[in-house]
Amino acid sequence: MKPYEAISYGEMVAPLLMYSAAYKNAEKSFIENQEKFEAQRKYNGSTFFNPKLALTYIQKCIQLNERFKDNFADAGSLYYDMSLVYRQLGDEEREYKALLVAYHKGYVGAAAVIDDVRSQKATEFRNLCLETTYLNLREPFELSDAEHIKTNLSRCYLLKSQYDVGTWRDVYAQTALYFLNCGNEREGLNYALMAANKGDSILSYYMDSLYDYEHLFREGMVVVNPNVGKTKACNVIIHRVCVSEAGTFVECTFRNNGSGWMQIDPNTYIKAKGGKYTLTSAMGIAYSPNCTFFETAYESTRFILCFPPIPPDTKKIDLIENKESTWQFKGIRLR
Repeated sequence: MKPYEAISYGEMVAPLLMYSAAYKNAEKSFIENQEKFEAQRKYNGSTFFNPKLALTYIQKCIQLNERFKDNFADAGSLYYDMSLVYRQLGDEEREYKALLVAYHKGYVGAAAVIDDVRSQKATEFRNLCLETTYLNLREPFELSDAEHIKTNLSRCYLLKSQYDVGTWRDVYAQTALYFLNCGNEREGLNYALMAANKGDSILSYYMDSLYDYEHLFREGMVVVNPNVGKTKACNVIIHRVCVSEAGTFVECTFRNNGSGWMQIDPNTYIKAKGGKYTLTSAMGIAYSPNCTFFETAYESTRFILCFPPIPPDTKKIDLIENKESTWQFKGIRLR
């Protein structure tokens, strides 16, 4: 065992002196970059002579400030300055993210700007939706319009996910109309049920009258609230399973426990009597990597998974999304 050795005062304070020297060097570098950043400001303070150069300086200031626990300057004001640079560069996404960080770090002035940005984006969202409302369920639109509408829908998804404007109901309704007019009934019905689940009255009527999905459960053997032998899925309930000559249909409800979205692997399958039957279609849930989003926490929504026919005398099945997923339902009793 090594005997205790006393250390000198110099050895004891050496780490503190090193930190002090590093702090002074960082503070000097921070001041230099801040001065260079301020030199890039124009007379009105919100635009810059060379925004790319200004961005380099403000990013360096933020990096140094965070390294030393925000001791050099108010972190919120630095992020607000960075948002001004991104605005001039036309990078809306990074501008908004910088504003959010500025607000969360206590820069009160960012709140009004965030509200203004969200108001502008909400108006843009509504206008994009209005541009696609002329879609008619029975009269397909011209192919020349398809790309324009597809671009609008992509923008709607972006605005909703990044700025939280509009509603997923509107997005899903427009997407359903787009696919139905393109002749893609599988995706159209899927998004129509998503919109109906969100309370869209028009598409609820469409699903109930023009396409009666209940017919899937009118033939064959229907098991209501089947017993499940084993599962780790705590937010999915299987309500009905129908085994018929037309196919095997599983109706479920998903309860959002804070995740904000759900999706289904297109390779989801059921195992029955040694056979494997892969998902043929789904209604009310997006295929991964796409997502079905929720407006609020603890929101519930239903969806239907469709598989090929299985042997009619099957007594139990396993429903597996994939090996990594918790959506594995083993021993679902049918008899």
